[in-house]
Amino acid sequence: MYEQVEKPKENRSRAVANSVTQKKSNVKQGFGFVDNRPRSIIQKKIQEIGSISAQTNVDMGVVQRSIMSRYRWGAYFAGLPNNQARCNAIDTGEARTTIRNIANANGDITNRVITLHVWQNNAWGNIGTVTIDRSPRAATQGPLLPGAPALPGAGYDDSELTLHTAAAGGGNAGVATHLFPAVLRWINANLRGVQQLNMNPAGGAASKSVIEQLGGSVGRAHEHGVANIDRANRRNAGGPPIAGGNLNTWDTRLNAEHLHELESLDNGLAGLSLSADGMSLAGPAAPADIAAMQAQRDYFANTLTAGVDPVVNNAHPDAAYFQAAGALTNVMIAADPRAAARLLRMARLTSRSGAHGRGGAPDAGYQINMTGAALAHIMPNAVQP
Repeated sequence: MYEQVEKPKENRSRAVANSVTQKKSNVKQGFGFVDNRPRSIIQKKIQEIGSISAQTNVDMGVVQRSIMSRYRWGAYFAGLPNNQARCNAIDTGEARTTIRNIANANGDITNRVITLHVWQNNAWGNIGTVTIDRSPRAATQGPLLPGAPALPGAGYDDSELTLHTAAAGGGNAGVATHLFPAVLRWINANLRGVQQLNMNPAGGAASKSVIEQLGGSVGRAHEHGVANIDRANRRNAGGPPIAGGNLNTWDTRLNAEHLHELESLDNGLAGLSLSADGMSLAGPAAPADIAAMQAQRDYFANTLTAGVDPVVNNAHPDAAYFQAAGALTNVMIAADPRAAARLLRMARLTSRSGAHGRGGAPDAGYQINMTGAALAHIMPNAVQP
């Protein structure tokens, strides 16, 4: 009934950072997400191929690789399964995308799968996908008898889209870091009638990158600016970049910048909803928020008191996050639930897999929903009828 989505190969994610990193910019765009990372040398050189005769210091090795990758793309593309078509979400000498439609038994297109391919070690390869789930149209009343069962809706449409990576658990950093915003730009350029966008980026690099880009696009400028300063300080101190393949799991050197991005998104923008660990971090509060925060608080307080957990303990280098979370009172949570939720979220991230090389459970990532003004800000073309 459905075509099977091929699982990505996870051992090539590092190549993405060397192929598709975008030009640094502090200007908010009308669609997609702002990518604040500098372009790699490879991509800079790829973009210079058209004017190579005017250059005096071009790395000819890079140019030759790009020419070879373009030469071999045709044969690689012809051998791809499932009738994939070319897609311009990403299109450089060493990174390209394809798209294929998945249909049900009735021929209705239920999903679109955009796949990222990169040139590495003198060969093209698929490193992962972003899947766009379409929404079924509403059912209609049976026309013959009163009270007859509803008839199925006529196929699927693009009114509600859900995006998610094929690599669960943040295992493919490059796919989420670069393909997610590229797919958003593709949606804005090619689809119409979009009324709601749901994003479920995997934990780890996916969520870090998407939250950063979302803060740059719709977050409050002051808090996002502070986050940018935090990022610059981390990089100047030798901290690894998110896209470098070294931060597939949580790294507490990101805590300061990530916290400020979350603060920037708590901006009251209509149509934006952000949640994680059962707690609302932006948008309308959920009825279960207070209970979820109290449960998170109790977990840290009780775990620290027991003193037997290998990760959440007072000897952890960033135990201050655990201690602050465990010290929250019901009055403090009720008085400023968003600040409490952010504090608890940072404590959770600090306890997650990869923080200071320790164990811990993998992070489940964020649930992001956009409608109305928030969606129109991100995708002014796609929201048109």
